Amino acid sequence: MPRTDLPAAAGPPPGLTAAQAHILAAQSADPSYAGHNVGQYIELVGPLDTAALDEAVLRTLDEAPWLRSRLMTRGGLPRLDTSAAADPVGAAVELVRGQLACPPRPELLTAPAGTGLAPDLTGALLVTVGPRRHLLVQYFHLLAVDGYGVALLSRRIAEVYTALLHGRPPGPTPFSPVSVLADADRAYSGSAAQAEDRRYWTGRYADRPAPVSPAGRVAPAQDTARRHTVHLGAPDSAAVRATARSARVTWAEVVLATTAVRVTRGSARARRSSPCTRRRGPPRGRYGCPRRR
Repeated sequence: MPRTDLPAAAGPPPGLTAAQAHILAAQSADPSYAGHNVGQYIELVGPLDTAALDEAVLRTLDEAPWLRSRLMTRGGLPRLDTSAAADPVGAAVELVRGQLACPPRPELLTAPAGTGLAPDLTGALLVTVGPRRHLLVQYFHLLAVDGYGVALLSRRIAEVYTALLHGRPPGPTPFSPVSVLADADRAYSGSAAQAEDRRYWTGRYADRPAPVSPAGRVAPAQDTARRHTVHLGAPDSAAVRATARSARVTWAEVVLATTAVRVTRGSARARRSSPCTRRRGPPRGRYGCPRRR
C-alpha cells in the first residue's frame, strides 16, 4: 500500500538557480503565458500493480525534494477512465493539452513558506484507456523541472516499480541534493570562468549572419508548438545510425545537422540557434530543476 509517513523536507528550500530566476521573471511579466508548461504520458501495456506504482511515485518524490508533496496526494495517483470514449487515448491526450494550456496561478509562484499555498507547478494522474492498458500522465512547469528532469524522474519511477514487483529494495537514488546544483550555479555566476566563456562566445559569433527560418519571418513566442511526426522506415533509420557512427555523434545530432542544411539551402553562410542543456556541478545530469541554457 502507498506510504503515508513521508518525512517533511529538511530545512528551507535552496535558492533559485539562474535559469529558474529567469523563468520566474518571465512568468511574472506575462502571467497568462502557458509556454513554460511541459508534459508527457507513458503508455503502460499489460498487468499493472497500481499500489506498487503509487509507492514507486511516492518514493521517487521522496528522493526529489524539489517536487515533494506537489505531484500527487498521499492517497495515491488520481485516477481517470477514458476507456468508454470513441478514442480513449485521444481523450486523455486532449486532457493533457488542456492542462498544459493553463498558466500557473502567479500568486502561488512566490508564496512565502508556511502559508499552506503549494505552487500548482506539477501534477500527474493514471488514466485507464482499455483493458490492461494505462497512461501515466505527468505535467510540470519549467520552474520546478525541465524536460531532462522529467526523463530522470520517469526512469527512476520505473526502476523503483520494477524493484517492488520483484520484492527487492531499489538501488541507491540517482538524485543529488538541489543545494549542490544551486551552489555550483552561484559559484559560476560572476566568476572568471563565466567571463572567459562570455568573451569566447561573443567573439565566436561577433559577425554572425541573420538567423534563417522556414517561415521566412519572426513571430512572438506562442503558448503551444506545432508538431508533425514522420516515422522513418528501416532503410532510412539504418542510414541515420550509420551516419552517426561514422561522425561519432548521436542520431539526434545527425537529425539536427540535416535540418540545418535543409532550412539554410541556398545560403553561403547561415546561423541556426538551438536550445541545449548546460549543466554544471558534480555529478553531472542528476538534477531535475532547470539550469542555465
